[in-house]
Amino acid sequence: MNSGIPVMVPARAALSAVFGPIDDLNEALGAHAMKEEEMLALFVEGDWSCTGAGPMHMEELFAELVAQAPADKIVCAVVITGNLDAPAAILVDRDTDWAPALIVGGKLVAHSLCLGGGATQIVGDLAVHATVYGKYNHGSLEVGGDTRADTIFSCDFDMTFHGEVACPHVISALGHMNIPAHFSGAAIGRILAPRFVDDDGDPIDERILDAVNDGLSLLR
Repeated sequence: MNSGIPVMVPARAALSAVFGPIDDLNEALGAHAMKEEEMLALFVEGDWSCTGAGPMHMEELFAELVAQAPADKIVCAVVITGNLDAPAAILVDRDTDWAPALIVGGKLVAHSLCLGGGATQIVGDLAVHATVYGKYNHGSLEVGGDTRADTIFSCDFDMTFHGEVACPHVISALGHMNIPAHFSGAAIGRILAPRFVDDDGDPIDERILDAVNDGLSLLR
C-alpha cells in the first residue's frame, strides 16, 4: 500500500529526509558538475508499491511526474523514505556514464536490478528474485541491511553490503565488492551460459545487459 504521494522537490531536501544534513550534494548523488539549483528529486515520504512488470528506468517509477519537470531542471534522484515494493519490476540504470540515483530509506523488493552510472543506496534490506548486475565504475550500490538474490554480478562496479548476503552465485569481473566472489577469472566462463562469454572467457556486456533487462538467467 502506498503511504505517500510522489512530489518533485529540490534534491537536497529529498536526501536530507533520509540521511539528515548533506555536505556535498553532487558527491552524494555522483552528479558531478551540476548546479544545485538545477537538481530535483522525485520524492515519496513513506512507502511505495509498483505494480509494473519488466524493465523500468528508475525515474519511470513516476513517469507522469518526471514529465512535468521544467526544462531548465535535472531530475537527478528518486528518493523514497520508506519501503519500495516492486516485485515484478526490473529496475534499470543502463547508462554507464551517469543516471539518476535511486535512494530507498527502507527495504527494496524487485525482480532484478540492472545498474550502470547511478548511485543506488538501500538503507534497509534488498530482496531480489533474480539478478543484481552492475556495470562499470561510474555507478555504485550500497545496501545497509541484508541482501537476498539468486545472482550478484559486479563487472568493474562498486558494491558494498553492510548486512548478511544470501546469494549462491556471486560473480566478479574486476568487480569492487566487500564480499567474496564465488566465480571470478576463468571460473566466470564455467558459471555463465556460453552465449554470455567470448572466446577468451570474458563477459559480453551487451548480451548480459539485454538478458537482465529481459528477466533472463545468466547462468548455465
